[in-house]
Amino acid sequence: MQLSRLLDGITGKRFLMKEMDISAVEFDSRKVQPGTLFIAMKGGRYDGHDFVETAIEKGAVALVAQRKLVADIPQLIVSDSRATMGKIARRFYGDFADMIKVAITGTNGKTTTSFFIRSILEMSGKKTGLIGTIYYIGDVRIKAARTTPESLDIFRMMDEFKEQGMEAVVMEVSSHGLALKRVDEILFRVAVFTNLSQDHLDFHKTIDQYRESKMHLFSLLEPDGYAVFNIDDPVSEHIKQLGLKKIISYGLKNKSDVQAKITSDTISGLSVDIFHRGHEYHTDSRLIGTYNAYNILAAFSVALSLGIDPDTAVQGIAKVKGVTSKRTMSFSISPDK
Repeated sequence: MQLSRLLDGITGKRFLMKEMDISAVEFDSRKVQPGTLFIAMKGGRYDGHDFVETAIEKGAVALVAQRKLVADIPQLIVSDSRATMGKIARRFYGDFADMIKVAITGTNGKTTTSFFIRSILEMSGKKTGLIGTIYYIGDVRIKAARTTPESLDIFRMMDEFKEQGMEAVVMEVSSHGLALKRVDEILFRVAVFTNLSQDHLDFHKTIDQYRESKMHLFSLLEPDGYAVFNIDDPVSEHIKQLGLKKIISYGLKNKSDVQAKITSDTISGLSVDIFHRGHEYHTDSRLIGTYNAYNILAAFSVALSLGIDPDTAVQGIAKVKGVTSKRTMSFSISPDK
């Protein structure tokens, strides 16, 4: 892609600009190859500005940075490299508007819910990728480095998913990822909120800041996108005040769009009756505990928002099994019988 097209409309000071072809975009100097636009970004441990010389030696031909650097190549100086990176990533890889994108945020339940949703989508016939805390799953399963990768890595993964024939992607979105603008350039078909509890206050400082980071996800919905949320969590009152057009609430206690009753919870698994618009659906899961009943409800509600038949959703939920230990956690989907 031509440099001028890649940077068109992005605010910043330009130095030594000239037309050239950009073959790659990177923020990690170790991955730079000839023809790369290198984005210098300050992180928690390292500052990308300190690795510009290395990037140029490896073939970087243009820079995006937050301060002018001693380098005889085109430079765009911006106020926020991280926010700019998302815009450039979207320009370079595309917006994937034809791909169903589902995001889940919340203190607990994101991972299990994401696997339920992926299983439901696959059961409905849609090949689905996953970006989450434990794995990044496309045609191959890769151990995740972080729950929500940097924006450039997310767009790169979605590009790979597209090449692999994926029609949908399910993504866990952490409060860190939201606060650090890692998903600001993505529009989601469905945004899910699971719950909020005291956590990550070393990063967010206050519970109000933590909550607001989570709420930011709902501003990233497509115009006709759905907000799915746990009505039994106090944060549901804040979500109701957002004035969202399309919402589906779920719960075990308070009146909601999707209501449920746990009929059995033993070491063998969980049985749940789900009620929606006068209809009743039964599902069994190998997972246990009330918290997983909420995760089941979240996934079932997402299925409704996507127009997936409830019976298909129930089957998708039943296919997920979970294995946990003190040090590891893994999930898989049972093969067809």
